[in-house]
Amino acid sequence: MNVSKAQERTKGQLEDALSKSILQFEKEYIGRGPQSIRTHIVEDLIVVRLRDALTIAEQKLIESPDGAELVKQMRQKLLEESRVLLSQIVHQVTGVKVISMVSSVDIERAERILLFTLDTNLSRQLGGSRQ
Repeated sequence: MNVSKAQERTKGQLEDALSKSILQFEKEYIGRGPQSIRTHIVEDLIVVRLRDALTIAEQKLIESPDGAELVKQMRQKLLEESRVLLSQIVHQVTGVKVISMVSSVDIERAERILLFTLDTNLSRQLGGSRQ
């Protein structure tokens, strides 16, 4: 782990940098970013919550029969295909290796959650949180 990269910033600064980097990814990869994005570093986890994360086309599609399931499948596939890139983004910002990434989308709320598991307790490296 690149300890100095994480220790150069506060927890809040890292969370903000992660949010901005993932927002940029969303704009470039999906074509539109969410209305709201929040990132939380919790021990060896990074949780990213994206609100109002559906495109206008996806919003229209979910109104049709089977549309919600199609949008959910498409989003899951896109995230699976971008797993390596998203893990690289987290590593570049934090200096910490990503072990795994899990994602879920709630179509009714137009909300998505990304969960990254890290190889170290980043909160501890930043001087806070539990052991």
